[in-house]
Amino acid sequence: MKKKFLTMMLFFAFLFAGFQNASAQDGLVVNANYVSPIEATSLLASEIQTIEANPIFAQMEVDNALFPHLERKLNFYVSVSEQIQVGITIPTSITEGAIIANNILDSSGETFDPYLQGIVTLLSQ
Repeated sequence: MKKKFLTMMLFFAFLFAGFQNASAQDGLVVNANYVSPIEATSLLASEIQTIEANPIFAQMEVDNALFPHLERKLNFYVSVSEQIQVGITIPTSITEGAIIANNILDSSGETFDPYLQGIVTLLSQ
């Protein structure tokens, strides 16, 4: 009985932490003055090209500690760019891009907070 109770408490703790993380991410993308969608697409294309040109990424050095970071950032930026290109607003594209990228990535436990801050800074006026 104690085991079940502890298991349930652990489950709810993780569930609560997940809700807090989601609400923190939503708050991060709402309060910015963003560039135009055309400019956002151009800025993201430049960042994507920079990541793809990085020797660690270009040579698929998967054992390098920076490779997973570059891959996650690339997946996130591509997802956001695709959302913007189909006419979704920039804040919604960022949120949706994080969700899509999270579904692509492994369950490393890494959050998108650093990427969110970076993309908001990149796409803000």
